[in-house]
Amino acid sequence: MDAVCIEAFSGTCGTLNSIGCTAGPISNSALPLTGLVVGNTYYFRSFQTYPGGGNTRRLGVVRPITNDECAGAVELIPSPNISPISLGQQFTTVGATQSLPGCGVAAASDDDVWLHFTATAPKHTVVVATDVAVVVEAYSGSCGSLTSLWCEDNWVLDAELTGLTVGQGIYLRIYTESTVVQTYTWFTAGIGSPPANDECANAITIAVNEGPKPGQVYGFDLETATSSTVNNYTTLEDVWYSFTAPSTSLGGGESGLVQPGALR
Repeated sequence: MDAVCIEAFSGTCGTLNSIGCTAGPISNSALPLTGLVVGNTYYFRSFQTYPGGGNTRRLGVVRPITNDECAGAVELIPSPNISPISLGQQFTTVGATQSLPGCGVAAASDDDVWLHFTATAPKHTVVVATDVAVVVEAYSGSCGSLTSLWCEDNWVLDAELTGLTVGQGIYLRIYTESTVVQTYTWFTAGIGSPPANDECANAITIAVNEGPKPGQVYGFDLETATSSTVNNYTTLEDVWYSFTAPSTSLGGGESGLVQPGALR
């Protein structure tokens, strides 16, 4: 257990008044302060709750963040280059306060922050990476009149948003699962756009080549691809291709569709 606490004071050295203290030794802790007087000097200390050992800490004082409320949501630009491997922007919940009750545990959203993006396709992949358990909730509508589309209180890196209309605005609310007020996190987030051939209707046409080796190589990336449902079966991420049959059969050798490694 990280045995460091934070306490803040007003006044002067020798005549200090405690104005806040973390509830206990917390990993990734922050101490929100309100009611401060502009121009006044304040003090804070970091201390251990039991003797022995030592701690190397990163300490800082931060202003309220701009995306603490829905109206200040930071805009994300959908991109096919956004994936769990390559992410767009970094954010934090340090200094955030509760906007709405949590979708699972009401008190957990004490540090929620807001992001926004405009749909460029019917499906998008929401990617949020962090080393602390977080909750991600997606909304349609506008600030003050939001409709929850889904809420993931056991977030695991990415999730799909489907049934979107091109040009539709989507809000994302992100917060740590912890109900301890001083717990915060840093995270990276981005919106993945599906590749052009994400659905069957937009399949890329591939030429049928002669000879033992394919004459043209087609690479594909499933990082931002979304799922498809065919005959009541839903896959995970997939991309689509098509070809025009030049004969009644294709097969035999490395160029046939029935051989492992034939599609290259």
